Amino acid sequence: MDAIGIAFVGISHPHSSGRYRVFEQIPNVEIVGAWDAEAATLASFTKEVGAKPISLDMALADTSIHGVVVHSGSVDMARLGALAHNAGKVVLVEKPGGADLADLRELAESEAKNPDQPIRVGYNFHYGEAFAKAKKMLVENAIGRISMAHVHGASITGEELSQHLNNPADMGGGLWVIGCHQIHLLIELLGFPTGVRATVVKLSARSTERSQEDIAALTLVYPDKLVSFTFTVYDRMSFY
Repeated sequence: MDAIGIAFVGISHPHSSGRYRVFEQIPNVEIVGAWDAEAATLASFTKEVGAKPISLDMALADTSIHGVVVHSGSVDMARLGALAHNAGKVVLVEKPGGADLADLRELAESEAKNPDQPIRVGYNFHYGEAFAKAKKMLVENAIGRISMAHVHGASITGEELSQHLNNPADMGGGLWVIGCHQIHLLIELLGFPTGVRATVVKLSARSTERSQEDIAALTLVYPDKLVSFTFTVYDRMSFY
């Protein structure tokens, strides 16, 4: 294969421009073009990154396009991802992968029909050096046998009012869109639990109808350990 052809299908996600520029730097990768249902959004994106606008039909049918990157709003992620996969493309879908659990199951079922043609949701922190070291320490029992662990996640105070965390079709706000990163890393490190108990609330004393932010406390039960996970959208993150 002389070059790996990539098309962007949906570019309204906040990470689209950055992801596009990353693909530009990968040897042997050629970005064929980009599509979005909103003409004005697509025009702004193509002007910013220098992409060529193409049709959805071209992105799905062009045999020079081997992979499709889906960076739409979460409500369209699973539909576009499954369309591309059914068209024979390898697919990368930006996280959280969809608007609800049914969307995630749609992606999983599509890949199950053709497991040699992967669909991946865009989690990337587990490729980092720090994660590799943490995983190695656990495998080697460097800190001893773990019976309890605590994981905390947050978004920045004020972000809960952004459009990105308040898509009407999404099953949640900050926890669904941001907290998924920490839950992904937790599962990657410790494996799947045998049970989960969760409390997710909206604090009426602090919030308005402008937001659907999440305060959450989860308990993950394992045969040999208990893990707690907390998440808040009210974090100043002063260390940034």
